[in-house]
Amino acid sequence: MIDPALQHRRFGKYLLIEILGKGANAHVFRAVQSGAMGFRKEVAVKQILPHVAGKESVLHGLINEARIAGYLRHRNVVEVYEFDKVDDTYYLAMEYVPGFPLSALIARSRRRMTPMPPRMVASIAAQMCDGLHCAHEACDENGRPLGMVHRDIKPGNVMLTFGGVVKVMDFGVVKAASNLFTTSSADVTKGTPIYMSPEQVRGHRLDRRSDLFSLGSVLAELVTGEVVFLDDDLMAVLHMVDRAEIDPVLAAVEERMPALVPVLRLALQRNADDRFPSAAEMGKAIRRACPDRADDEELGPWLMEFMDARPRPIQTVLPENDLFADDPLISQMVTFQDLGHLLEDEEYDGPREGDPSPHDTLRVDHLPLEGDTGQHDPVRAASVEVEAPSTPGPLRKVRHRRGPEMVEIPAREFWMGSPEVEIGRNPDEGLHKVRLRRPFLMGITPVTQDLWEGAMGDNPSWTLASDHPVESISWFQAVALCNRLSDIEGLQPAYRIDGDDVTWDRERDGFRLPTEAEWELAARAGARTRFAGSDRSEEVAWHWRNTGGLTHPVAQLAPNEFGLFDMSGNVSEWVWDVYGRYPAGDADPDPSGPRSGQFRVHRGGSAFSLPADVRVARRHGEERPADRYNFLGMRLARSVKGGG
Repeated sequence: MIDPALQHRRFGKYLLIEILGKGANAHVFRAVQSGAMGFRKEVAVKQILPHVAGKESVLHGLINEARIAGYLRHRNVVEVYEFDKVDDTYYLAMEYVPGFPLSALIARSRRRMTPMPPRMVASIAAQMCDGLHCAHEACDENGRPLGMVHRDIKPGNVMLTFGGVVKVMDFGVVKAASNLFTTSSADVTKGTPIYMSPEQVRGHRLDRRSDLFSLGSVLAELVTGEVVFLDDDLMAVLHMVDRAEIDPVLAAVEERMPALVPVLRLALQRNADDRFPSAAEMGKAIRRACPDRADDEELGPWLMEFMDARPRPIQTVLPENDLFADDPLISQMVTFQDLGHLLEDEEYDGPREGDPSPHDTLRVDHLPLEGDTGQHDPVRAASVEVEAPSTPGPLRKVRHRRGPEMVEIPAREFWMGSPEVEIGRNPDEGLHKVRLRRPFLMGITPVTQDLWEGAMGDNPSWTLASDHPVESISWFQAVALCNRLSDIEGLQPAYRIDGDDVTWDRERDGFRLPTEAEWELAARAGARTRFAGSDRSEEVAWHWRNTGGLTHPVAQLAPNEFGLFDMSGNVSEWVWDVYGRYPAGDADPDPSGPRSGQFRVHRGGSAFSLPADVRVARRHGEERPADRYNFLGMRLARSVKGGG
């Protein structure tokens, strides 16, 4: 939805239409540049935020990005048009790409267990190589090679257009000879850990072949749906990358797309000298291995069908959920000093006390070079203190004859969303204060197949097991169960259902879906942990890494402080709300989402999700109320009569 506060807002020669993304240092807007004789051009405008504009490192990084990108002209690279400022606000104007990031395509493929056709994968990969080779070969105005190294190749930095064109973007951390400013010391490593090269995590000197290792990691993920170097513990990730143990991923690629095994075997070599010498050579190898790859005219329509997306005219009001997240695992780039000391050749046997955690944004002020015996002093970046963890007292439990066991969640005020420093954060998780004035009951587990079948007489689930959560249900089916179970228990049905028109009577005490705010309050249980009940996903969450895409019996992992199980993972749970952006300030009391919209929210993530997608703050809003997928389930709530 177009933000009313931005509609028709002038910014220099641009008319700002909507916010495309928000970061700690900058906002990116979709905008229109207009001129004489009806000239109109869509652009993306990246503004440096006022509170960071005075920081030299941020401003210098933007200037470097503009200078570097100004030398790049290629169909597979996002073009930068100008760098300037309006009043005191610096900005970049760049090519607007109507489409979505590669991370969104991978996430949808993984969530729906639908592998991408090899012909499409090969087309995307070959175009990525072309765009990256353009950057590596770029020269300045005097013909001198710039020696660019992107340093942050990842799915979130690759855009796919509705026309089937792949574009590499975000050159903000490029290393190049033409950088006007030095924004960090020579031994600083920048990048996203799970997509780094071995030499990058060690803080060694980089050349273009480092980007090829990262490109190989992205390509392997595109084929298999799994991140190559993945662990909840940051140090474990760094050791996995440093060792470049690729046999497991090559075995997975062999099953899906064997023609690419030789390509990936070269791209993912631990030593740079053993990899392809250039992105162009890697692209040639992909084209030789996959001669039947799709062309643009075939790739574009397939992308739109697979993503259930359509191009957006400038005049059209945008759907409220049209906000694809950046990286589903780690959206924040992490900056390190040289990591040689942490990656000594000693045997790594898992995280130890004092090790850095991937749940923090990490800054290490000094780490000695490999072989140095000096001590290092890791310093965690400041986190946002929004709420002191509190352990709730004994909670009232309610049992039903046929319905679930429930616990009463007390009314309270809490912070909803995630702080900007949370690893894996998405742009639609803005931190805001919410006040719930009435207590409510929440099911201790998701609705099981046994409960569903007893009330509805059927079992729509894909994985059949009575003690597993019910799944493959639509939002409409979920509200129908609420009313059916209310009748069985002699309660007042909470919903009036007339075809697709569903109205909620808030004064009735029957079963219902929780609101999005109620769901997050119940999942947080007074704590600020990343997952429901812990900062470590393996303790409380069923996700892709420990399920293989299959649901598990409920209540097998640890509960959160409210005694609720499986609020992170297993099945993603429908809630009442229509998907929409969070309010800019504090929310109204007892929020329940926008009044209308095409998509409904589901929360918690599922057995098909990556760990970052089962975080408490993670929002899912790409499904219509009639959609049924084997990752969609539900949890029951009830209003407490007389509460408030």
